[in-house]
Amino acid sequence: MNVFKVLSLLSVFLLLSCGDKDSYRWEIETTPEIEDINLVDISSTYYDASVSNEDLKAKFPDFFEAATDSLLNTRRQDSLSNALHQDVLKTYNNPQAIKDSLADIFKRLKYFYPNFEVPNVYTFTGELPYEYPVAYFPQSKDMVIGLDWFLGEDNSSYETMRIQDYFRVQMNPNNFKPKVVESMARQMVPYDIRKRNFIEKMIYEGKVLIIQDALLPNTSDAAKIGYTEEEIAWSYDNEAQVYLYFTEEQIFFNDDKKLNERFLDPAPFSKFFSDNDTKSPGKIGAWMGWQICRAYLDKNKDVDLQTFLTDQDLLKIFKESGYKPVN
Repeated sequence: MNVFKVLSLLSVFLLLSCGDKDSYRWEIETTPEIEDINLVDISSTYYDASVSNEDLKAKFPDFFEAATDSLLNTRRQDSLSNALHQDVLKTYNNPQAIKDSLADIFKRLKYFYPNFEVPNVYTFTGELPYEYPVAYFPQSKDMVIGLDWFLGEDNSSYETMRIQDYFRVQMNPNNFKPKVVESMARQMVPYDIRKRNFIEKMIYEGKVLIIQDALLPNTSDAAKIGYTEEEIAWSYDNEAQVYLYFTEEQIFFNDDKKLNERFLDPAPFSKFFSDNDTKSPGKIGAWMGWQICRAYLDKNKDVDLQTFLTDQDLLKIFKESGYKPVN
């Protein structure tokens, strides 16, 4: 693998054009209307010391009915969670702005999926894991969002928790919408555990990211996948070399589960076992799966989003994409 090359202004312009090359596909003729979003702030009650556990359970039985008083007392008095709650109050002090951001996503999803029903949305600080800051439950039409994980990568509480830098770059306010979309996308894209070839896992991840393209056409590729701009630049710059490595090492059709950790899972860098690994971003296999899906859709303009996402012939998608980057 080559070391990261400093991009010239010309290559930056080329990079930007690459990220937007399929945006025409996601243009919508008429934005559908949706019902008003029911946004409920659980945290304001949860961290209010004047509210008893009994009253908390009565107000939010689905969340706290089974919780013991001892557990609730410990969690509600946790100093770090309370500090995060105070930061959320400062950063997200306009509920309408949150609803507007969600409405942008939900309206576009309604266009592509007319039967989509808007979920009830709950914001809750201190309880969702930072790796999964949004939980979407389509069966019950509920969504829970941890706004505490979108306070900005330099938030002091993140430093206290020793969250690694590669994850903190995904914890800025501009990552809010991509994380909401990702939570929904993973419920929308069928996952077949019998599909074990690495290329099939790559394309599954690529489909998840295609939904980002469809629902967030004006969002940068970096924000969609959780990279820095430098990591996106590295990915485009070294695309052909990564493809060559995967080909020569016979990775595409390999079913070794260790490949997930090396190239799909969130990580500070991908693991090629070379001296330059730390120059690369993590989950480069997911990024390449995204490019394969984009290439397939570019060649099959008549395939709509629903048809593409439900197509389980992932090897066909790879073959018919014609994906083969060159230097």
